[in-house]
Amino acid sequence: MKLIWSPLAIERAYEEARYIAADKADAALRWLDGLFEATDRLEHFPDSGRVVPEIGLPEYRELVYGKSHRVVYRRDSNGVSILTVRRFRRSPPARRQVEDRQLFSTLVLRLRVVGRHSQCQR
Repeated sequence: MKLIWSPLAIERAYEEARYIAADKADAALRWLDGLFEATDRLEHFPDSGRVVPEIGLPEYRELVYGKSHRVVYRRDSNGVSILTVRRFRRSPPARRQVEDRQLFSTLVLRLRVVGRHSQCQR
């Protein structure tokens, strides 16, 4: 089954990695690796996530990643579309912003290298 990341999901994953990198850059990279491992499973087990309670439709599902994140996706005949990555808690406490080109470059590189993450659609 095909796995597609939406631009919003990529942006949210990057924002969360930046947030984590403000304290520990290595932890941010581990977080991204774990996120991709968790979502890779959807190619073979697309119904493994629960139905999103707020939506209530079986094609909209979510994975719980770690203890604090939701990966919302849609399953249809074309494959699995990762729609967004969100914290359970909507607004994290204020932290200093870190502009980390290396972190963003790593995210983009990993999306390109792993073929199943290379397609995005709006």
